[in-house]
Amino acid sequence: MLFELRDVYHTYLRGTPFAVEALHGLSLSIPDNLTVALVGPTKSGKSTVVDLLAGLLKPAAGTFFFEGEDVGAPAFEIERIRSVVGVVFQSPDTQIFEDTVGKDVSFGPRRKKVPLTESRRLVQESLEAVGLPYEDFRTRYTYALSGGQKRRVAIAGVLAMQPKVIIFDEPTAGLDPRGRRELLDLIVRLKQRHQLAIVYISSGLEDVIEL
Repeated sequence: MLFELRDVYHTYLRGTPFAVEALHGLSLSIPDNLTVALVGPTKSGKSTVVDLLAGLLKPAAGTFFFEGEDVGAPAFEIERIRSVVGVVFQSPDTQIFEDTVGKDVSFGPRRKKVPLTESRRLVQESLEAVGLPYEDFRTRYTYALSGGQKRRVAIAGVLAMQPKVIIFDEPTAGLDPRGRRELLDLIVRLKQRHQLAIVYISSGLEDVIEL
């Protein structure tokens, strides 16, 4: 089992008059190489679950297992999760910050100190995987990309990190019907080609039914 949450609770600003309970007794399991959808309205705790699964947060109570190991154990290194979980956020502008496509997609491999030749290979393969030809896009300025292209660059940046799981946080928000359909088809192809676990966050069932 990739992830397992057992009776997890989390409260923001706990112990203050502004305390907000985000999770109350949540239990769920996410196996390897499967697609799991988390569907709920705004402020239902979906973003908190994303932060937990991405290794950005630990539960206030309950147990969180990653690959069978207790994340709350003193000896557990949270970097184990962060190194294999990628997150594609709702707005690509929140995760694209380099001036050119090639530099942005290579940020993860460079941060992991991947050798230059290997980094270039990862960037090329990741861009091609999301339908952006490497030679056409590697030197393009990110600010000049369309919304759909920015989403693909954001996904390529995650793929270049060679994750085991990708969390998509409402990725079709703001897209027109054609862009939405293309992105959902891309997610399905990526899962099949790269043997990924997919966690899809959505406020409605429309996208989920098509995955």
